[in-house]
Formats: sequence, C-alpha cells, structure tokens
Amino acid sequence: MEPKGKLSLAKATLVRKLHLKKHRDEFGLFIAEGNRVVEQILVNRRIAVEFVVVREDVEGRSISGLGSGSGSDSGSGSGSNSRLDSDSDSGSDTDIYEAGHSLFEELATTENPQNMFAVCRTPMPADAGELLKGDGVILALYQMSDPGNLGTILRSAAWFGTRGVFLSTGTVDLYNPKVVRSMAGSTGSLPVASGFLAIFLEQAKKAGWRIFLLDAGENSKQLSAIRPGKRSVLVLGSEAHGLPQPIKDAYTCVKIESAGDTPHVESLNASVSASIALYQLSGHLRDFGASRTK
Repeated sequence: MEPKGKLSLAKATLVRKLHLKKHRDEFGLFIAEGNRVVEQILVNRRIAVEFVVVREDVEGRSISGLGSGSGSDSGSGSGSNSRLDSDSDSGSDTDIYEAGHSLFEELATTENPQNMFAVCRTPMPADAGELLKGDGVILALYQMSDPGNLGTILRSAAWFGTRGVFLSTGTVDLYNPKVVRSMAGSTGSLPVASGFLAIFLEQAKKAGWRIFLLDAGENSKQLSAIRPGKRSVLVLGSEAHGLPQPIKDAYTCVKIESAGDTPHVESLNASVSASIALYQLSGHLRDFGASRTK
C-alpha cells in the first residue's frame, strides 16, 4: 500500500494539538505511536483510525514492505517499520501520509520515535452500570498518575480477560500518548468507565460484587487465601498515596505476600502488583466456573 501523499499543513497542525489533553477531548482524537502499536490497532479493528503518518526517509517506500517488525513495542527507537500488509484487511481502507524527517520528529510524541504513528478516534466511554451486569473481574483504579503504569496495567487487564475497567476522577488521561504506547496496541479492547470511585464501589456492592482493595497494610489478608467467587472488583490506589482511609475501612484489603526475606525491597511496582493480582483472581474465576459445571 503506497502513501496517499505528503501530510498536509492542516493535518500536521491537528497532530500538534493532539499532544495536549484539552485538544484530544475537543476533537475526540488521540495519537497512537510506534510500529507495533499502530499495526496491532489496525489488526484489532476496535479503534477507528483516521489516518497513519510514516516517516518519509525510511528504506522501503511501499507500506506493505516496511521492514521486519523488529522495533520494540514501546514506541521508542528508530528501527525499521512494522508491516502494514496491503494483502490483509488491517490497513486497506486507511489513509497513509508521509512526513519528512524534521516534521515527523516534531510531530512524534517520543524523543527517538519509530517510523509510524496513527491518529485514532476516541471510543465512547463505557457505562459503569453496564460493567456490573455480568460476571468476571472488574479493575478499578484510584487516581493513577503514572501513564506508563496505567498503560501496562490496562494491557495486563486485557490479557487476563478482565470484564472492564473503572477509572476514578483524577486518574491520568486514558489517551495520553505514553498510556497508549504502554498498552501496546490493546487500546479499545476493554470497556472503560470513569467517575467517583466511592459511588461506583457502593453500586458494585449492592449488585452483589465482592470488593478487594490491594493494600500492603498490616491488617490486609493474603490475596492467595481469598476465594472471590464469580464477581470481583479489584481496586488499586495511586502510586503515591494509595487509597482513601474511608474506602479502606469499608472493604476487604488484600496484599501479595513475598516469597522470602526481602528487606531491601519495600514494595512492588503498581503495574506488577496489578498483574499478579489479576492473574490470581482470573484463576479463581476459572476454577469457580469449572466447579459449577461438574
């Protein structure tokens, strides 16, 4: 698939604006940067792609022959482009434009960009009430401020089959470029609702969901010892301040036990903790389903 032509001034201006949240909200668009990220979004077809921009000065001018996909999926580095295969359905109806080296570097959101980014349409947010109508695990995050952590956590949530995600007010923008890069192309794969955490947890409790707060406090139960059943909400607090005390007083706190004597390790990274907890809860859910069918 050949590029349609040079990126226009109007589109370049739009891309610049999308570096800021207020303009992402204004236009309902966001930037997905990185070869593997763009490729996966096109393959998944869960996100509408407005157009793709490729660097003009790369080897292999045909999009169908852009490299071997050896670049990292973080969106950094200047390796060869991933494949946008014109023989597949992934990019056949997507407009592709070229940008010269200087312009591409200016428009990219990373210091050492790869050779491709996409401008995508922001999905409609999920309704919190709809998340509570089925079974499974819901991940709720309170004022998560690190975009890399948020993206990695959401990627893990998608991998472990989480039913959906709830983001409290004060959480970093879901479509911050670093969040999108850290999700590695899984953007749009889960329904994401947002609002006030305390209200959502009250609604979840009334709807029969068990609520578990991931907290390393002395009074927290071992996560491996709980039996969550078929409806569980896992709640993580902000990296710096954790969860508000009134919420901790109202629900069950759980923690991940260490495997040995670790005096020099204070705690786990938020994304690592979330991944371990989601793995354990999703495993319990599978076991619950298996026991119900015997």
